[in-house]
Amino acid sequence: MATFRGESALRTWVYRMAVNHLLNVRKSRVEREELTFSTFGDQLVVGLSDAPAARASEPDQALLEEEVKIGCTHGMLLCLDRDHRVAYILAVRGVSRHF
Repeated sequence: MATFRGESALRTWVYRMAVNHLLNVRKSRVEREELTFSTFGDQLVVGLSDAPAARASEPDQALLEEEVKIGCTHGMLLCLDRDHRVAYILAVRGVSRHF
């Protein structure tokens, strides 16, 4: 907070600080593995070839579906290089502010 000069909204400043951190942080172990869309697709095929699990109760099913969406989005983001990943996150963040 000591570096906040009040030249912009606090929210804008915090957002910029977070983006700068993401750009400057060293690569995580997962990021160093350099997942590609091809590799991710192969992993999905293997995962989808498992026998289907019994359908869960409705609340549990909704939670499981949400977890799959989050997992797929995470995998897709890891397939992108850092610049494209940040661009995607910033674009989604910009869109979500309008809804």
